[in-house]
Amino acid sequence: MSEIFFQGFWRMDWGLGNPNKTAALIAILMVAVWSLAYLRNRLFWVSLVLFSALGICLVHTFSRGGMVAAFCGLIPLLVCLRRPLPMKRIVGVVAAFWLIIGASIYLQAHERYGQGVVQEDRSISNRFVLWKAAPTMMVDAPGGWGFGQSGKAYMDWYQPLDRNESYSNSLSR
Repeated sequence: MSEIFFQGFWRMDWGLGNPNKTAALIAILMVAVWSLAYLRNRLFWVSLVLFSALGICLVHTFSRGGMVAAFCGLIPLLVCLRRPLPMKRIVGVVAAFWLIIGASIYLQAHERYGQGVVQEDRSISNRFVLWKAAPTMMVDAPGGWGFGQSGKAYMDWYQPLDRNESYSNSLSR
């Protein structure tokens, strides 16, 4: 369990040390569980239950990027549906989404998701500055900076002098 909190709720991290890394894994798993239904049609309900549970876990990470990743990963699945779903399955999918939205409201995660939209969020603005340097960093070190060293390289060579945030890697602080 992570010791990072938002609005009094702990941010789930599955022992990965960072809720955003956990959210990325969960987003991948949310897309992957639908392979069960693709391989065996009768496993649709198993996929839906796993998807719902993973969706609630994703909400519990409070990761905005994880939500975007899950949404973007699900778009190709929706586009590639082989045939229209029966009404019973549509109702199940809608119920799953309402369950995930309800978890978001209960955990007050929707407040975190809204940060950075109305007012500036330093987490977002700092990442934009870091990501702006990423293409130059890739050109300067085509073989990479070494495992877990990209954050240090950014701070040493690319971070603007008027900023002093510290980074463990290019994805998180």
